[in-house]
Amino acid sequence: MLGKMGTNGIVQGNFFQWANWDSWIEEILCDLVGLVSFGPSFVAAQCNLLPSINLNTYGFGPRHPSSAWRINLILRGATILGFDSLPPEGHACRDKIQRFWDKMHLSRKTDSWCDVLTDAQLSDALAGVSQLLHQHTPAGYKHPDADVVWKLVRSLEQGIPPVGFELTAEGVPAYEDRDFREILYAGWIASVQQNAQPFQILNRLCEHAIMQQSAINIQMRHS
Repeated sequence: MLGKMGTNGIVQGNFFQWANWDSWIEEILCDLVGLVSFGPSFVAAQCNLLPSINLNTYGFGPRHPSSAWRINLILRGATILGFDSLPPEGHACRDKIQRFWDKMHLSRKTDSWCDVLTDAQLSDALAGVSQLLHQHTPAGYKHPDADVVWKLVRSLEQGIPPVGFELTAEGVPAYEDRDFREILYAGWIASVQQNAQPFQILNRLCEHAIMQQSAINIQMRHS
């Protein structure tokens, strides 16, 4: 495979002599930490950013593994961690969440060369990273349930910053602590829907929501 890609004499026999393997391992570990720390919003960032830097996602350098490797790794990791599981049939947010994950999985390369770890190896690596990060709350990402995601996405579709605040039927403010990573996830989901608002507007709404959520959390601590 390496010979077919036009890699200036790099072949299987001299590959590890040419590549800085320690740097490659560091990059892959950073990706796994990013996935466990940030959840689906990290997946979306990887799938959108890496191809924008280099359209040839099969390319690689001495210090950086192929973007195709990294994208496949993150997508498979998201599945192993259950991030792309869908709500039950009939849930208001099921189709929206499915549209998001369908779009993310379109970034996956089907060439077997792009899958560098087995599921067992990747599961072990993710378990180790998860065990470490979840010992230091809130470093590890906690996946929200579909009802929470629906509330946040619905706010964005209405042009409202998606925060943990609403008025009860009696007109009394009700506060909830919404993690900024949940807000980012909702933003990415909203961005791939039909007739979605422009990305820069959704991004600004999420920025405002993260700031407003900080104020809400202060209010919760003092109420």
